[in-house]
Amino acid sequence: MYLSKAKEILGKEIELNKGLVKEERGKELIEEKSRHSYQVLGAGNMILKNEEIYKKENHLEIDLMKATVLLHDLGRFYEAVCFNVDHGVYGAGLLKDDVDFGVAKVNLAIKHHGHLIEELYEDEEYLKLDENEKNEVKKYIFLVRDADKIANFYLLAREFKEMEDLFFAPKNRTKDKTPTKKVLECFMGHTSVDKRDVKSLSDQALMIMACVYDINYKASFEFLKKMGVLEKLMNLFAKFWNEEDVERYKKELFDFVGERIKKAS
Repeated sequence: MYLSKAKEILGKEIELNKGLVKEERGKELIEEKSRHSYQVLGAGNMILKNEEIYKKENHLEIDLMKATVLLHDLGRFYEAVCFNVDHGVYGAGLLKDDVDFGVAKVNLAIKHHGHLIEELYEDEEYLKLDENEKNEVKKYIFLVRDADKIANFYLLAREFKEMEDLFFAPKNRTKDKTPTKKVLECFMGHTSVDKRDVKSLSDQALMIMACVYDINYKASFEFLKKMGVLEKLMNLFAKFWNEEDVERYKKELFDFVGERIKKAS
């Protein structure tokens, strides 16, 4: 029911923006994000099947969760037309009046899936909810955020050569292999990195890997470990860091993952 409707909404938004974009690269971006949406749905399905918190939900609720995962990047397609867009906010705006997807647990999950989690907790709409409603929002947004991250990690590890220019084009980033103090403190302190603090390619690499600290579920960690994704990425990113720092970064990250899996067991 909900997932079928989500597929229709997604398809229409894709076709609309394909018709608006003029550059061929924009059309390619839309195709890439379309594939990503379904890859994230696949990751979300894996989490839903393996995490106890979701096994208690009824069929309709699971269907709505799957639909939310699929629609998480609904606002991405307009980015191919207008680059100065917060795709989470824009996507949530497209759905705010929908009878099914305009509800807080769906809308807030889409709106804040790519933000630092603190932005959700400071959102006025979220603050108005009672504790039960807030917990429902968390189930939705944690699912979306985990699925999005593990899909991105997996794709980047598998296709790094093709995607390196997208993630590590110099632009305004320096090639300094010593991370800035603030970014390094976040990484070593197991917190997400604010992209506004990223100044160098070494910062960029640590920011990507620090996304691990925002993962919520054992199933997500176990998938990344089983597929060797994090180890491969750390080896690929080593060229952005001082040689003497690489093993320290690896140990910090892998010790964290190990502890999180152990704690969840």
